Amino acid sequence: MVSIPFKEYEIVSVDPDIVRTVFYYNASGNKYETVDIKDAKLKGFWAYSFSNDKKIFVNGKVRFASWEIPLYANLSRKDTPNLIPILKEGIYLNSEREDCEITRFYYYNTTENTWYKWNATSGEYLRYNPQSKSYEPVKIDNDPFIEEGKSIFLFIKNNCRLGIFISPTGD
Repeated sequence: MVSIPFKEYEIVSVDPDIVRTVFYYNASGNKYETVDIKDAKLKGFWAYSFSNDKKIFVNGKVRFASWEIPLYANLSRKDTPNLIPILKEGIYLNSEREDCEITRFYYYNTTENTWYKWNATSGEYLRYNPQSKSYEPVKIDNDPFIEEGKSIFLFIKNNCRLGIFISPTGD
């Protein structure tokens, strides 16, 4: 699960073992869709590689702000996953949540080959243990920092945008 932290960018190169068609989750349509990696703007996505430690080299021109990513909630669900990209400078999730009713997030750590989950109510950070087939507590973090390049499944209860919108005209 990766993201490109720019709204304007050029793919310089993609290692040969990486599949150029990536999957992203369309929250408003409640389904996975595919797109060429060069068109994955403002999306978190799944990229597949046939081997480890492969890279995507990007020349970024314009960074995006968190408020530029619309988050969708399906009101017939308890909460809705949105596969979102992370900003170039990373993000402190609770500090940037504004009017978003966040319940949890998940991300896959490829280095450790496991899932992590965070609970917004308790602040509990959990790591999946495949032997016990359960999530185990790692730490308490009420404002988790997510670093650039990652993508997370952010579960929300309402349509919203992260971050503070600052108008270029000062309005």
